[in-house]
Amino acid sequence: MRFRPFTSRTSRDREGDAKKGGLPFLSDLSQSSGPPDGGDEVRRRTALEGRPNPALRRDFLVVLEGHGPLLEPGGPPPVVELAYVPDRVVLDPGAFRRYLHGLGRWRWPGPEDMALAVIEDVGNELVPRWARVSVRMEGADGAPHRVMIEDHQPLWRGSVPGGAIPSPGARER
Repeated sequence: MRFRPFTSRTSRDREGDAKKGGLPFLSDLSQSSGPPDGGDEVRRRTALEGRPNPALRRDFLVVLEGHGPLLEPGGPPPVVELAYVPDRVVLDPGAFRRYLHGLGRWRWPGPEDMALAVIEDVGNELVPRWARVSVRMEGADGAPHRVMIEDHQPLWRGSVPGGAIPSPGARER
C-alpha cells in the first residue's frame, strides 16, 4: 500500500538542486549500476515493510535503532536511530534492520548523506506524522559526529509523545 509522501520536495526540486551544485542524487552516489531514474531509491526502499497502525487515533512514539554500513574504513559502523509517530503504517523492526543492512550496497560520503536518504525513504514508504533520524559515529580521529534530521506531515499539529525525546547517545553517558 502506497501513501503520498509527506515532504514538499519533489524530484524536480532535487534535480534543480543538483544542477545548481546542491546535493547530488543518491543514485549518483550508488555503488550499484542501477538506472539514474530513481531505480536505486526504489530498490533501497523495498525493505521498509510495515503493518497497519493498531491505533490510528492515538499519537505514540516508535524508536528503532541499528548499525548502518561503514562510512570510514577501519572505523566502527554508525548507529542509525529512527524515532517516529506513525500515521497509517508501523514499521516492522526486522524490516528496519534489513533496510540498514541493505544500505551497504551504496557508497555514503558522510553521515549527512545517509541520514537524508533514510528520512526520505521513511517519509515516502511509511508517511509518518513526525520522524527524526539520527546517525552517530566516531571519526577517524575518535571525535564524535552526530547528524539529526526531522520531518513531519504539513498539517500535523500534534506533539511528540513524552515531550522532549532524549538525544541519541544520552543513555550511553
